[in-house]
Amino acid sequence: MPHLTRRGLLGVGALAVAAPAETPAAPAAIVPLWPGEPPGGLAAPLTMAIEKRNADTSVYTKIGAPLLLIYPAAKPNGSAFVLAQGGGYLRIASSMAVPAAFTARGFTVFELLYRLPAEGWKAGPEAPKQDGQRAMRLARQLAPRYGVDPARIGVMGFSAGGHVAATAATAFAQASYAPVDDADTLSARPDFAVLSCPVITMLEPYAHGGSRKLLLGDQPDEARAAAYSCEKLVTEATPPCFLVHAGDDKVVPADNSILMVTALRRAGVSAELHLYAEGGHGMGPNLPSTLPASHWPDAMMRWHGRLTAKG
Repeated sequence: MPHLTRRGLLGVGALAVAAPAETPAAPAAIVPLWPGEPPGGLAAPLTMAIEKRNADTSVYTKIGAPLLLIYPAAKPNGSAFVLAQGGGYLRIASSMAVPAAFTARGFTVFELLYRLPAEGWKAGPEAPKQDGQRAMRLARQLAPRYGVDPARIGVMGFSAGGHVAATAATAFAQASYAPVDDADTLSARPDFAVLSCPVITMLEPYAHGGSRKLLLGDQPDEARAAAYSCEKLVTEATPPCFLVHAGDDKVVPADNSILMVTALRRAGVSAELHLYAEGGHGMGPNLPSTLPASHWPDAMMRWHGRLTAKG
């Protein structure tokens, strides 16, 4: 089996690839999301492009073959999550600091490199939804290999990746694609959701314009926008959610998280929102320690611990 690093992802097709880690932050395995072509079809072939922004962050575009990058926990606590990082649905800006922070805390991380809907996918806005549902099912199938309880797998998302994660948490019952293998017999419902500075709504006045345009086009009508607004999709079956946002976020208004937690409370779903005065956009796990917002991963751990204790 060939060795594969992030640099080696360029040109990956549909073959399963196991990759021994070169550093503690490297994925232990890289697994194609779909056994063949993803559902929906492409207008033209895509070859994944990777730009190394810095030693920590890689930017992915032209994602013709979605992937799971698997980061096992240093000391497994039995839980895992599917991680979707952001980029406004134009790109995925993937920081290795995110899985590193949470594998150190006992979580196995299945990072999802999801399809970008405006890259020629005939499924359009359904493409990232399909990938989110498939990622949950595949993570459940793979869970025993990593000491993970299949009933303790959630989603975590940042920015537009927060929309992917929130969609997974609210639209899991929508049959967005036909089953392709045994993994698709498993549940797509996350057991919990962690949403950081998430894109939630596609409705004015709080929609993130860039994400909405790339997901739904220039001027989606209100019904179409509502169909992809996660606060409108919340039901009593939505899993418990932890949300974190900054009031000084100039990219995605904190009103997105407020809309979501309000909908969750109305549905009787357990929800916790941490709204900080400062933190900007991104709200990763390694904010400067001088900011109160830097403690949000610890708050999330306490929240998750209470969920686990309840069983």
